Amino acid sequence: MNSEKQYLDLALSNDRDHLFQTLDSMLEFNIIVEHTTLHINQCHRLIQEIQDAYTIIYQQSIHQKQVSCRKVLTRDVQAAEKFLHSIRCAVQSLEPSKPWLSDLDVRNRKFKHLIQSYKTLIEMYMAIVLDNQRRFSLFFEEQIKQIQPAIDIEQIFQSTSPPLPVQILLQRGERTNDERIQQWMSTVQDVHKDLQVLANTFKVLSELRNELNIIFERYRRRWPLILHEGDFVYVIGDNLDLIEKVPVGFLHKKNCNYKLIVILVIVAILIVFFCVEIILLTN
Repeated sequence: MNSEKQYLDLALSNDRDHLFQTLDSMLEFNIIVEHTTLHINQCHRLIQEIQDAYTIIYQQSIHQKQVSCRKVLTRDVQAAEKFLHSIRCAVQSLEPSKPWLSDLDVRNRKFKHLIQSYKTLIEMYMAIVLDNQRRFSLFFEEQIKQIQPAIDIEQIFQSTSPPLPVQILLQRGERTNDERIQQWMSTVQDVHKDLQVLANTFKVLSELRNELNIIFERYRRRWPLILHEGDFVYVIGDNLDLIEKVPVGFLHKKNCNYKLIVILVIVAILIVFFCVEIILLTN
């Protein structure tokens, strides 16, 4: 009697520990999702501020004015990169659950919505970067073409920090002591740096998008999911919708019927075969 009671107490203790572990896991999952969603929303606002800053810089550069928000832009770009790194780590730490049907809506829908929001954020940022790369590249090329003697544009685009070809052009204005040329070349130099920042940002975003595509593919391959819970077997689709719900007994009966049909078909074929053989022998 005592041994049975000890066994029962041990079983209850194990069930309680498992329940606490499950609750802790779900709580941790929900906290990470909430924080990551908050970071995604904050990053959306930052990216919009980055777009506004690039627009101001572009307009001021066209009119050869002193750019006032480049430091703010640098700060926002760095902050956006930190948010993206945080979101990336959070997404990689989460895994969609599979074990219980009742848990699908709680975790998997949140996870799927989270990675979709993350993908939308990356694609929106990439679109902004590409648009500004196009605008700044055209402006940069137009400015370089006005320089005499002519300089190889490809050489300038391929140059890395420090941008030596632009430095050389800047020194031309300094040598002639022409303030207008100095201001012009200083603007060209700053735009060249902007293009380098945009290129680096696009490279980072491309890597993040490739990682996310792998997560999407790995997650997609988990479905359809077949779950046996109680007296039913559930088939869950990629969109977490219920494709089929079949009673276990009915499913077993259906399998038996399929086997019976196969056996009857084989017997019928054998009967026909023997009948044909008998007819041929009698003739």
